[in-house]
Amino acid sequence: MSESPTIIEKTRAAVARYFESALQKHRAGEDPFKVVGSYAADMDCVLADLFERQFTAGEEISLVAVGGYGRRELCPYSDLDILILRESRAHDAEIQRFVTLLWDCGFDLGHSVRTLAECYEYMADNPITGATLLENSLIAGSRRLYKRFESEVVERYRKKEGGKFVASKIEQIRLSLDTEGRTIYILEPHLKDGVGALRDIQRILWVENIRNGSVGFDGFSPKSVVSPDRVTSLREAYAFYLRVRCELHFHTGGRLEVLEDDSIREVAKKLSYPGDGRAAVEGLMA
Repeated sequence: MSESPTIIEKTRAAVARYFESALQKHRAGEDPFKVVGSYAADMDCVLADLFERQFTAGEEISLVAVGGYGRRELCPYSDLDILILRESRAHDAEIQRFVTLLWDCGFDLGHSVRTLAECYEYMADNPITGATLLENSLIAGSRRLYKRFESEVVERYRKKEGGKFVASKIEQIRLSLDTEGRTIYILEPHLKDGVGALRDIQRILWVENIRNGSVGFDGFSPKSVVSPDRVTSLREAYAFYLRVRCELHFHTGGRLEVLEDDSIREVAKKLSYPGDGRAAVEGLMA
């Protein structure tokens, strides 16, 4: 049974409004954390409405934002990374209809369907991808099942696999900084995977999350080896990358992560760096 075109049209219209709202907030110079956070919250509203059309209240199934979306960072053209969490291998037909509806509405999805046991196995099998579920937020569905996910999957993972996870992240940071040929002095920097860029900072946050239970920059523990001044510097760097990444998405109309030569001048101009052409670019890259 296909969904009414009216539902699809209304959803697309709502997404377009929220996208325009994010653009206006960005153009007004609002804190980039608030821009991407409010956009994530707006998408929660859209997805929750669609989810609740497919599933009956009280069913043991939850819709969970994970990855960047789960940590409340949704850039304009980022994928919507979602976990459909179910207590048992049930609801196959409803899940298929729901996912199909999301595709029909035009969402770029990164989605998985797992039970609690499957979630833990996924995290434990690979510390590189374990962070995907470490950062999460309930969108809709069973809060009871989601609470079990937090305790039986995430907290269990912290206790049993945390040491291995931390070691893998520290090694990834070391490789990012020390691998021959990698440098911050690059003409077309990668905003996510470049040296000291978003991913490296996220790895530091993940290590703190596992070691001290902190969430985000405001949750750094007094026990952390990262000083308060360094936390402030990391947050400022992260905000800069988020702002540039949002501008690059808005400018190119897609999920580009490399600040290429043919877009950098316009990005610098839109971000109000002073001067024309080269001077503005130098200000952005300084």
